[in-house]
Amino acid sequence: MAPFQTPAIRHAVLLSLAAQDLYQAEVALHDARASGVDAWTAAASDSLHRAIQRYLDQLQTAGHLQTAGHLQTAGHLQTADHLQTAGHLQTAGHTAA
Repeated sequence: MAPFQTPAIRHAVLLSLAAQDLYQAEVALHDARASGVDAWTAAASDSLHRAIQRYLDQLQTAGHLQTAGHLQTAGHLQTADHLQTAGHLQTAGHTAA
């Protein structure tokens, strides 16, 4: 097997692509919020959610992430409701000033 065909390299490439998608989704959400168009913000928020899930899936596939339940139990992962209550996560209909 050629070095570039190893599972570790494949996981690294897929993780890098997922990270790029995550960054682009974050930028899109920022731009959508700045536009003041609620439909764009909602769509960008949904896209970011999917990008986060893909990134976490790649981390888990590569063995860098245990289950979300384990992280939450250990206090490293908070629920979306908790983040929203604390003001760290806004609803899709809320636009930044």
